[in-house]
Amino acid sequence: MCEYSNSADKGLSHLQSHLSNSSGVDDALAHLSKGTGDRYACMGALQSNATANAMAAWFSAGSINVMKQWAYVAAKIRRAMYQLKPDGYFHGYEHLTPLLSDHDALISWFANFEVPFSEKGFYSNPARAARPNTPDFTSYQVLLALRGNWTELERRSNLFLAEMPKTRKSYVADQRFHLALAHGDVSAMEVALEEMLDPAVMRRRRDKDESGYTQWFISTYAVIYSKIAWRHGYQVEVDSPWVPNEWLPVSPLPCYEDPYPFLRDFDINIPIRI
Repeated sequence: MCEYSNSADKGLSHLQSHLSNSSGVDDALAHLSKGTGDRYACMGALQSNATANAMAAWFSAGSINVMKQWAYVAAKIRRAMYQLKPDGYFHGYEHLTPLLSDHDALISWFANFEVPFSEKGFYSNPARAARPNTPDFTSYQVLLALRGNWTELERRSNLFLAEMPKTRKSYVADQRFHLALAHGDVSAMEVALEEMLDPAVMRRRRDKDESGYTQWFISTYAVIYSKIAWRHGYQVEVDSPWVPNEWLPVSPLPCYEDPYPFLRDFDINIPIRI
């Protein structure tokens, strides 16, 4: 617990330093309003700021509703970014803010977003997503878990566990979790989550799985998997500060606010063309 407290203290200092400087947000909003600059980069800056605000809302102010609101903002901005570049990276950790927001429509959109894993994907493709030794395999498993596609989730989990790719040995617990989820085995899910939260495993995965705003406070994939389990009715319990139990129940806000004009004008259900 002492190690966690030290990490959280450093994280809060990092967040306060970031959030105390609003010039980046102001500049990004000005460019978006005027139609100048790099629209995608400006949105990215605002998404990062929203994620930082979401973490600060909980870990500094203790407000779960404000945290969910900022998580919604971050997720909706990321959705808008995919409208501009739909074929780019789609890592599993990008489900964090939609899931934390408990905004059903956004979660559904991300769960059904296939373009990055299609033949039209810039980095990924169906072949990469099917190979257990790729990060794409891990990311695609999150989509299947969110959708409740148990048959395919189980098949792929067993494939990974049979092959045990050396380059992905830190992600064995993920596949054990998915297999348990497909079987509805809550105890086995909790064991897999505990394995993911081993300090050595977390250290090996931190640079791959965490942003500069989450690494101090949470295990992003453990939070994502726990939220997915709860969404499917499996109320896993995690005895670790790296997975705040207050975050796990599915409880949408009565309403969500779009704080920026470009978000108010953006329909998440607009078709993507590529």
